[in-house]
Order: sequence, then C-alpha cells, then structure tokens
Amino acid sequence: MTRAFHTFLALAILLPCLAGSDFPEAAAEAVKQSGAGPPLPAAGRLARRVGWAGNDVGTTNATDGAWCRPAGLEKGGALRLLADSRSEKEGAPEGSPEGESLFDGRSLDGWHRRNRPGHGWGAVWKVADGAITGVQEWPGATGVLVTRKAVGDADLRLQVRTDWPLDAGVHLRMGRFAGGWEVTLHTRDDGDVAGVACGGLFDRVHTPAKGWKDVWKKDDWNDLRVTIRGNPPVIKTYLNGKAMTTFKAEGADLDEPPPARGPIALKVSGPETCFNHRLYVRRVRVRRLK
Repeated sequence: MTRAFHTFLALAILLPCLAGSDFPEAAAEAVKQSGAGPPLPAAGRLARRVGWAGNDVGTTNATDGAWCRPAGLEKGGALRLLADSRSEKEGAPEGSPEGESLFDGRSLDGWHRRNRPGHGWGAVWKVADGAITGVQEWPGATGVLVTRKAVGDADLRLQVRTDWPLDAGVHLRMGRFAGGWEVTLHTRDDGDVAGVACGGLFDRVHTPAKGWKDVWKKDDWNDLRVTIRGNPPVIKTYLNGKAMTTFKAEGADLDEPPPARGPIALKVSGPETCFNHRLYVRRVRVRRLK
C-alpha cells in the first residue's frame, strides 16, 4: 500500500479514538484536508468501518449520523476492512412496501449495547428462540440496545411481549446521550403501552395511550407500529392494528429536542418489582418515509 493510504488509515483509526470514539467525521475531514486519502463520503464510510472491537464501543457514521459499533479489529487483532456492511445488505430494499429488516432472528448483528454509565448500560441483551431479549443487570437499572443505523421519517413495525410487570420502551431518533422519542411499553397495572414521551423528560412530555389494556395481549406477542414524520415530528402509534396515540412535538417543553435522525433503540428499566422480568422483541422492520 502507498504511504498516502497508510497515513489515511492511521488517521481514520486514531482520531476517533482520541476524540472518545464519537466523531469519525473528524478523521474524514482531517484526511480530506491533508490530501492523504479519498474525499468524503468515501472517507466517512471507511472511518465508520474501521475501529476498535472493544466491548460495545460506539462511533457515529460520518455520512448518515448512525450510531454504530466499530467492526474493524476482530479478536486476535486482525485488521479487516468491510467493503459492505452486512446490515446494509440484509432484508428487503429500503423502498419496498415491507421495509428493511433490522433483526435476523439469530444474532445481534446491526445492534450494540449502549455502554455508558447512566446512559443505558444496565441490561443483558441476548437472542433466544428467534427474539431479542433484554433484562436488567441489577434492580432499578436501565439498559439500552441501539441499532447501528440512523433513520429520520420512518414506519417501524415489530412484535413485542413482556413479563409482567416491566418498564420498557422503543425509542426513535436517539441522540448521543438523550433518549429520543419513546414509545412506552410500561406493562404494569398503572402503566402505559403505545403512549409517546420524550426520553429523559417523561414527567413533562408524555401523551399516554387510552384503553391499552383492552388491546394488549398479556403473555403473548403484540404487533406494534410507529410512524414518525417531520421535525418536530408527529408520531402515531398502533397496537394490534388499533390506532392508539397521535403525538405532536411542536411546542413541547423540551430543554433540547432530539435530532432529526437517529438510531432506533430498545430499553428495559423500572423499579425492583421489574427485576428479572424480560422484554422480548422480534420481526423488526423499518420503512423509510420520504
């Protein structure tokens, strides 16, 4: 390989790490200014696809803002350049009526655990019997599992069930630390399912769903659909085919609004009564809306 390419490769790996692994676009911009490598967006894609395979370390996709786990160094230290992301190839084309699959039913490829104290590291996520399962690591913990890809306007469909009681949720447009927009899965007597809130500001920004107990199937799979459009968005939820909530974010009491694009996330949380209770998710598909 040429000296210029070696320089580009070093910048693509080291600069995101020095910046806390949050900004590979800095590496891409440095390469662009130095003339040592290809211009954006190619540099941004390579910065995303080369990284340290630590435990759920995340980076930000320089071309589409997706929060993702780097996959450059496998166990044993062998450097691997990914010509194409597997998660980008799996599932139906993004423009198809059924959308794109975000879960293959066998692994957590395309997802990573948010590994930051106080921001979602407190859960164990696994795949069992064709479903993603999440459970708190200790009583009162909050755990978050995040997609590598970011989406803006979208139609999200998935099947969910929970042990009872549980505080869980599906989040859209997650920020680096903020909780994005939450669709509630608070399956308890005083809970809320298919309501909409702003993650982290639940007491201030929350539109609960009415009559969810009449629709929710306890100890069985439930079809959840969420559409999100615009910025500030209008979010609509549907549970087992029934329209539940229409939430309009315009004018909401927000300290800082969630981004216009961001990853999708699953969350488990709740008090001690929720400990050892699980969230189950399968058949996750998203269709990007224009």
